[in-house]
Amino acid sequence: MAKRDYYEILGVSSTATQPEIKSAFEKLGMEFHAAGKPKTIDDVEWLRQLKKAYDVLSDAERRERYDRTGQDDIINAGPAFGYDSAAIDEMNQSVDAEIRHRNSRLISNDVLNFLFGR
Repeated sequence: MAKRDYYEILGVSSTATQPEIKSAFEKLGMEFHAAGKPKTIDDVEWLRQLKKAYDVLSDAERRERYDRTGQDDIINAGPAFGYDSAAIDEMNQSVDAEIRHRNSRLISNDVLNFLFGR
């Protein structure tokens, strides 16, 4: 599913107030909820876009940035802002791996200390 305008996703105008945005999000969410669980990948993607649209448009600072640039986040704006998303993803994976490694060592040491009183 191609990325669409957040106002279009929520079915509101670009001059919509915060209560109107919230109401549209809740209405669409309830309509989807009444239809049952997501049945296709497109349903899941639509839900993600709905949530992302609400998250951006309900936050005044992010909404102003979106209105000005057409982008939802600076990082998502791409290379024009000097960010290389592949490098950022690689860095995040590296940091996540290091955190998991350190946590596993801490847990192992805690278990040994508990069992053997070290």
